[in-house]
Amino acid sequence: DVRSAGPALDPGSTSADGARAAVLLLEASGLDVADGDVPRQGELGTLVVLVDDLDDDGWAVVRRFVSSGGDLVVAAPFSPLSASVDATESGRVTVDGRCDIPQLDGVRDLDIPVLRTFRSGVPGCLTIGGAPGALVTMVGDGRVLSVGSAHPFRNDALAEADHAAYV
Repeated sequence: DVRSAGPALDPGSTSADGARAAVLLLEASGLDVADGDVPRQGELGTLVVLVDDLDDDGWAVVRRFVSSGGDLVVAAPFSPLSASVDATESGRVTVDGRCDIPQLDGVRDLDIPVLRTFRSGVPGCLTIGGAPGALVTMVGDGRVLSVGSAHPFRNDALAEADHAAYV
């Protein structure tokens, strides 16, 4: 049994605040998961950013990746490609279950310390008081799914509420 500590939301960390369980869940769902910085030129697929630790050059590479047709899931709400944050909710949040984002269909109940909602004229999901906690925007040929919390990706939170469906 190999355990690994690391920074919060590190995909290799088995610590309570790590994200190794989310990686294992995605792999068990048949997805190929690679831990790395940013995609190489010409690579497509889905990139997940849980923590905004990229510099301007890194975000430029991500923007090119998305513009070329890649998908980005960004759970760091103040990142350059995230939708604009409108408000913050906290505690156990029951969300409006209607969702046009197939990946989030079925998410109804989140137990998270903070959920940021977004300002948008675009319909979103996980709405609280009419404000979306997740929404998709187009950037070039690709899509950016902005989600208002990375908490459900944590090892110690993945089994709570509808967090596994959120991931």
